[in-house]
Amino acid sequence: MRCNYVSWQSRGWCRAEWWCHLLSNKPDTSVIVVYSCREAEFMFPLSWQENKVSEGEFTVEADRRVVAKLGERALESKISFLSTAGPLSRYRYYLAQRPQLLCQRSEDFSLTEFLSHFRFPDRLEEAIQDTSSMSPVLCAVFAGDAKILRALLENRADANQKLYGLSDLGFYDGQTVLMAATKSRQTPKVLSTLIDLRADVNAATRIGLTAVALVRDPGQLRVLMEARADIHTPGRPFGLSPIAGAAVWACPETIAAMLAARCDPNFTPQGVGYGPLHAVCLQARNSRRATEIARILLASRADVNSTAAPVGVFKLVCWLSQARVAMRGFGHCSIVVRTAAALPGLTPLGAAALIGDEGLARLLWENDAEVLANQRGDLPEDLAIANGHDHLLPLLASFGV
Repeated sequence: MRCNYVSWQSRGWCRAEWWCHLLSNKPDTSVIVVYSCREAEFMFPLSWQENKVSEGEFTVEADRRVVAKLGERALESKISFLSTAGPLSRYRYYLAQRPQLLCQRSEDFSLTEFLSHFRFPDRLEEAIQDTSSMSPVLCAVFAGDAKILRALLENRADANQKLYGLSDLGFYDGQTVLMAATKSRQTPKVLSTLIDLRADVNAATRIGLTAVALVRDPGQLRVLMEARADIHTPGRPFGLSPIAGAAVWACPETIAAMLAARCDPNFTPQGVGYGPLHAVCLQARNSRRATEIARILLASRADVNSTAAPVGVFKLVCWLSQARVAMRGFGHCSIVVRTAAALPGLTPLGAAALIGDEGLARLLWENDAEVLANQRGDLPEDLAIANGHDHLLPLLASFGV
């Protein structure tokens, strides 16, 4: 196995070290990921929460229990520190997420115990008026407590409140409680409780993503489909279809279920101008199962040689990025600028080369991908070299042979 960011994330000991750093009480716990000699960026804030210590890979299985205790100790220390030093919103967040992060069963609270546990006013009427970034409803959702959630919503708590102030934890301003439930991998029961009590299944973020685009597993998808969530229409302004969003974070079984429900594995150019296969390739660093998902899409006749075609303002952004790259050089621009400059005319193979994913590039080769240049004239080989992914060159040289 090639040693890279994805394989590093899978290892239990590496996850423990990662958690201990991020959960420390140092002023700056940010992590910079170096993908190559020419490519680095800050780590996505939700990544560590998606990679639980106890679920990591261990060469010696007996290490799992010991190392999981290290992760638990780090989390408990963080909660203890926040309980006195604050801020209260972060204390509530980690306290609510504790069972999920440690792969433990949620606590069975009475309503009174719940309010006390999360330091809300004793009177329910007062607690429901809390408009902080970690309201009672959000605490119940992150804690996976459907019973308490129902009690809050039946007493006129807002099932459609918008998140704010949690961006550094991976939950962005403007996302809904239902989206937070899908992203944090809550059970179908939590989702159905929200929906039963008037949560809008088709509410969209400012970039046009709905809860379906953020879905994680087949159980969540089933609940959303039963509530008649729109699983087909691309959201504005980015123009990404729900399956293109889901392909980044969901498991392969979820994508297979969406395809079985007739979601389109291809795309009509809108907004950013690409579909699920491009999305998987461009965001493969966030998924250990990206190759499996791409294989499922290809088996459902996703076009292996489709080309990205940004539209409107996104086309203008790409032009400006190309001008910046022309002035400063590809290697002296940010990952966002590089990607935007390369996007018009980019194929899935070009996307895989851009991020240096050998598994995806090999899969595309096996499915008869052609070596096509983007509108800038960059071949996949050029993109790999520009981003320092020289390990791909032997494979890319074999295309067409």
